[in-house]
Amino acid sequence: MTTDAISGSTLIPWYRYTAGPGRNGKQFYSTKLLGVQEAADRGVNFTEIVGRVYSAPVTGTSALYRYRLDSNQDSFYTLNWGELGGGKIGYVYEGIACYIFEKPTTGTVPLHRYLFNQFRHIYTTNWNELGGGGGDVEYESVAGYVYPPSIDASGPTCCHTLQS
Repeated sequence: MTTDAISGSTLIPWYRYTAGPGRNGKQFYSTKLLGVQEAADRGVNFTEIVGRVYSAPVTGTSALYRYRLDSNQDSFYTLNWGELGGGKIGYVYEGIACYIFEKPTTGTVPLHRYLFNQFRHIYTTNWNELGGGGGDVEYESVAGYVYPPSIDASGPTCCHTLQS
């Protein structure tokens, strides 16, 4: 983990968990690494670290809001509070997931947002995973900017003084 010397915020992994086969399964994202039993209780499996995010605000970052749609177990994330506010069209506001950049910042990569099969969102920093979409996958937008899943031991360099 890397800590921002100015704010004290920690740069942490943002994990992807899935339930069910491939992209058709529920996608669940969290800054918490679930233990084997907790993952089993939720019916999900660890898939990957999507990127690295901040646990608290750092200069230049914004809150990434988390929503859940119970009817299909969709997880939806956005920097834009106006998109769903306190909850709309069946989505329930669950809180702030983490803090990420709205604009490209040195060392960050785009967090791509896709809509799969018209009802489930998928987030990835790997453009090669889904590309521009196609078939049952619609590319929606860049949701924000995060540090890549792996960063060197010195951490990101930019506008922050970071200490390991």
